[in-house]
Amino acid sequence: MMNSIIWNARGINNKDTRYHLSFLVSKYNPMILNILEPKANSRKIKNLSKKLGFNNLFYDHEVNNHIVVMWKMDVDLSIVYCDDQMATFKVLLMPYVLKHARRRIWESLLDLSNQIKVPWIVGGDFNVISNWNEKIGGRLVDDGSMKEFNCFII
Repeated sequence: MMNSIIWNARGINNKDTRYHLSFLVSKYNPMILNILEPKANSRKIKNLSKKLGFNNLFYDHEVNNHIVVMWKMDVDLSIVYCDDQMATFKVLLMPYVLKHARRRIWESLLDLSNQIKVPWIVGGDFNVISNWNEKIGGRLVDDGSMKEFNCFII
């Protein structure tokens, strides 16, 4: 089994965040680490990758710096596609917050799922919940967004 961590860090410049990330990596020894919304420059991302023991690094600094993927030498990972919401290896994504803009990513992923004939993972911060039990505080989510998301994940 291959461990992977997907974390919407919402910034890695904070010392406590980097410490917690280091703790998670040492505890779970992931082969792949995905950081969403790192909010850091390329130098900081490269240094963190080295410090955490990852040999390979991808970040979409050319697009909007929403997705960072680090992986170990033993992992054969190649970039299939990258745009402003999604990087495709096994699928990692950063959807828009707005419902009408997210719809495009659901459609793209459904199209992609018809082409993939091997197991794959979709993970990330989807900016929506599947039911009200997942929600604590924050702004309200409309039922239409939940219904659309549930149609996608089923």
